[in-house]
Amino acid sequence: MAVTIADIADRLNISIATVSRSLAQDRRVHPATRAKVAQVAMELGYQGRSRRQRKDSSRKFRIAVVLQGPGYQGSINAIKILEGLTAEADGAGARVSVGLAPQHDSSGVTLPAVCSPNSCDLTILMGRHDPALVSELVKHCHVVSATTRYESIPHDQADTADFWGMHHLAMRVLEKGHRKLAWVPEATINTGSFEDVRRAGLMQACLKHHIQLSDVHWLDARVFDENADVNPRRIKRLLDDGVTCFVCVTDRVAFQIIGQMHRWGIDVPGRVSVTGFDAVQSYMPSAPPTLTSIDPSWVEIGRAAMSLALRRLTQPSAPHMTVTVGFRFVEGDTLAEPH
Repeated sequence: MAVTIADIADRLNISIATVSRSLAQDRRVHPATRAKVAQVAMELGYQGRSRRQRKDSSRKFRIAVVLQGPGYQGSINAIKILEGLTAEADGAGARVSVGLAPQHDSSGVTLPAVCSPNSCDLTILMGRHDPALVSELVKHCHVVSATTRYESIPHDQADTADFWGMHHLAMRVLEKGHRKLAWVPEATINTGSFEDVRRAGLMQACLKHHIQLSDVHWLDARVFDENADVNPRRIKRLLDDGVTCFVCVTDRVAFQIIGQMHRWGIDVPGRVSVTGFDAVQSYMPSAPPTLTSIDPSWVEIGRAAMSLALRRLTQPSAPHMTVTVGFRFVEGDTLAEPH
């Protein structure tokens, strides 16, 4: 049975009229609401109205927004980037469709349904995608990436200030007096280059404070088990070795560390400090602390990506650009002077 506008309205508990206006990119609807409507429409498999369209619809730019797999589509980051994309598209004469990247198929590359040949003028990629898919996409349309760089593939990019964000965060940690640090990476595969860039930001801060890089505990994927949960024994050994601050590459990992500390009855930040990156508070339920973190300004990344898309559509032969969006330090409750 086909998904209707009423189904989307029921899921979000809003009016059918609001859903209809949102899908039509009506600027009277808040960008955040339109982003949520687009997200739910994609999740439910909404195929749109009948083929009857307004006469002027063919003159609009057709922009496909393709999200990384199912785990990414419900993330706070994705919603914020979609909000920025939607807000920047207002009044630009663009028709935006949102879809998911297809599952990897060993038989060959399959284009997402929303950006099949002749169905869109440009694709905006959100998250990290298979380079083979991106290489195939650029044969059919222009490509703009929100956050991820694809080497040797012509595209525009809206990038996060990962190096400088982590550098700023690490300087705050070191200015508090921490000297025994542990770097905690991500457990998930296909993390792209952001992990290396953020680690480099920490390294640079350590060198500025005359801390030998060999004195920092640089953890790797072995700190996680098969379920991507931190290994308590590895963390306990670090505490026994005197580590006073866990610098985590993402908030997801940081809240895992905090959760383990709570299970042991260890106070954060009284006994040990923990920092994250991404400013996403949803990873820890039941009244979590405000994590000391870096907010990469996801909404602004969405705005920048859409601006690059509109530039590419109106200036198709212009040189490809990378725009780096600034960050905001989140003070949080999980960083204090070492004891």
